[in-house]
Amino acid sequence: MIVLFLVGMMVSCFSVPISALPDDDDWVAHPMHISPFAGAPNPIGYTPTQIRTAYNLPSTGGNGTTIAVVIAYHTPNIEEYFNTFSLEFGLPVNSSESANFIVHQMASNIEVRSDWSLEACLDVQWAHAIAPQAKILLVEAVDASNTALLSAVDYASNYPGVVAVSMSWGGEEFASEGYYESYFSKSGIEYFVASGDDGSVVNWPAVSRYVVSVGGTTLKLNPDGTVISETAWQGSSGGVSKYLSRPSYQTNYGLTYVRRAVPDVSYNANVTTGVAVYNGTWWKVGGTSAGAPQWAGIHALGQSATNTNLYTSAKNSYSSYFRDITSGANYKYSATVGYDLVTGLGSPLTLNFGTQLSVSPDSGPAEGAITLSGVGFAGASVNISYQNPLNMSWISIANNTATVNGNFTFSTNAPDLLECNPAGDNTQLSDNVVFRATDNSDGKSYYTTFKELRRGLKQVGTTTAQGVYGNNTDLTQKAFIQRGVGATVVGNGFRAGTVTIFWDGTELGNGLVDRAGSFSATLTVLDTSIGKHTLTVNDGAVNLSVNVTCAPRTVDDYVAGWQTADFTVSLTSDGEVTETFYRLNEGDILNVTAHGQPLITTESAGNTLEYWSTWNPSEETIVELPHVTLSGIKLDKTPPTGSVWTNPTTTSTSIILTVSASDATSGVWLMRFANEDEDWSSWEPYTTQKAWTISSDVGTKTVYVEFLDNAGLSTIASCTVTLQAVQSSSQTDSTTPTQSPQATSEPTPAIPELNAPIVFFLMFASALILTVVVLKRRS
Repeated sequence: MIVLFLVGMMVSCFSVPISALPDDDDWVAHPMHISPFAGAPNPIGYTPTQIRTAYNLPSTGGNGTTIAVVIAYHTPNIEEYFNTFSLEFGLPVNSSESANFIVHQMASNIEVRSDWSLEACLDVQWAHAIAPQAKILLVEAVDASNTALLSAVDYASNYPGVVAVSMSWGGEEFASEGYYESYFSKSGIEYFVASGDDGSVVNWPAVSRYVVSVGGTTLKLNPDGTVISETAWQGSSGGVSKYLSRPSYQTNYGLTYVRRAVPDVSYNANVTTGVAVYNGTWWKVGGTSAGAPQWAGIHALGQSATNTNLYTSAKNSYSSYFRDITSGANYKYSATVGYDLVTGLGSPLTLNFGTQLSVSPDSGPAEGAITLSGVGFAGASVNISYQNPLNMSWISIANNTATVNGNFTFSTNAPDLLECNPAGDNTQLSDNVVFRATDNSDGKSYYTTFKELRRGLKQVGTTTAQGVYGNNTDLTQKAFIQRGVGATVVGNGFRAGTVTIFWDGTELGNGLVDRAGSFSATLTVLDTSIGKHTLTVNDGAVNLSVNVTCAPRTVDDYVAGWQTADFTVSLTSDGEVTETFYRLNEGDILNVTAHGQPLITTESAGNTLEYWSTWNPSEETIVELPHVTLSGIKLDKTPPTGSVWTNPTTTSTSIILTVSASDATSGVWLMRFANEDEDWSSWEPYTTQKAWTISSDVGTKTVYVEFLDNAGLSTIASCTVTLQAVQSSSQTDSTTPTQSPQATSEPTPAIPELNAPIVFFLMFASALILTVVVLKRRS
């Protein structure tokens, strides 16, 4: 809040016309936002997404409205700061095309005050964050005097399209404040003013009976924006006016204060839970200044946040509109249940506060389930009807539907206007069905609109509409259905339940329509002629028909499984086609006439064959029929490779075989074993080791292993092993005397025999060494 202090004495003016009041240039405005957290390179403080989540506000809205922000002095880089903030948080930026941010200076060469820049940035950026599609008009007063600021307010009030004016400045009440009420009472505009940040006084113009006074809270959020708690903020100014009488909207609500009470509502204001603002660097800003422009944004979204609507809504259905702040206090008052002099009625939970009628969902198919909801009605009951847009007649649905505390809900089904989209591929059209609720106490009617989707087909076969295909669309040159091939039909805007699909009047199958009016069904045509046919979808109320063509079908004779030699896949058609094309493994496009049938020669588990035919349904047209792709065509012409190994000698008939085999194409599958001159063992899964038994006769033997790959090709490997005789340890010489352990002697080491060359070499080496020693001594 920017607090406007009264310096000097005010002259009592109760008997003097406003135009005759003396100048109030002794009033001086000072920015009073709270922002100790500053200078960060990246955003600090809550983001627009977090605040919208906390207060249940939409991420878009405000089209066709303008929010005026009135501030003192000039901020030279305000547009750059506005765009930086917008880019950071995904909001519309200002450009020459969009012109969604307008700055008006009340005079040329307005003084620049850096202490006012942050306030200007806070106000325009956060009004924009809440109502992204609204235009923001920043009106810069010549200075901070009362006269200058009210002159700027007057300019904003007369600017075309303005629906809300935000003012984050004020000061203590003064005796003649009532004479300035006309500045805030322009028809069709709502004024939002920060209540103040000192927590102890009643401020003007927040106390004006024609403004919405915004107090402050401490809002603690989770990172996703969900609310942990919201309590009264100590700095939130509030109280009862010394001079202005209690307005009727407070009287009707039930307040009994002698005069005007403030604030009216509240919003996050504590700087510790402040919002992100860009002013050359990122700041975290608090104060009731943050709440006033955001409430102005809420009004621009729904154009209903007037004091009359706020207090009426709170009286009729408080919890539908407000979060009641019941804990915390300012310096004089405590928050309580319902209205209090710290947070007013509370914080927002919606953007609509006036009497309203809504429908949910707001669009859907004929006969779809809908719920009408009314809030803020004055009477005990309402009459409900709808208008048929085809003949503009009103049809009654229900009379004397009871309201509870001014609210009601009524569940029904949308009427069926029996409409299909027109022939062709068009955007899916809808009919606006207007629902009306008439308040039986005063006869006032309120309206809401349901968009009833017209029936249309999104897809027929492999042909997909950009919009939807309407009734009687000719798809004979686009949608080709082939005998024996499943054809998908997808529709939108049909009655929920079941649709029946016909082929030339003969039932072909059914589809289940969901509550959104959509269905998807796959059907197969078996016995039909090549040429033009009619496909019809009926949902129990309306037929939607399109013309399609049954085209020749080309098929292949490929049988899945491994092949072990080059093979041909034959392509044949059930009707006359102009040519059949194919492509192997995404290679060149070939045709049957010039290149013969596709020949598979590449060893692989993943060969592909794509094929299609062309056909002339008329003399003027040749069309390309749907492509068919065979994948996983398998050819393996090479047997596996492998080996087997074991210890070359053994004294046991039980041995361990180590086997190794590979097949790069189909992979090794099975193996079996045999000893020479014996039958093969049974096939078993391939592993790398095998326990095997050889025959018991001593000598060298051969063991065979056969490897089988997944294509059925095999290879044989072998290894040899020698079985040695085993001498029994019990066979000893009985004539050998037994030696006593004490008499054991060390064996005499054997002296190896030396052959002649070695002896000669040793004698020569010895003689050479002796000669060297003798010569060295003589020297």
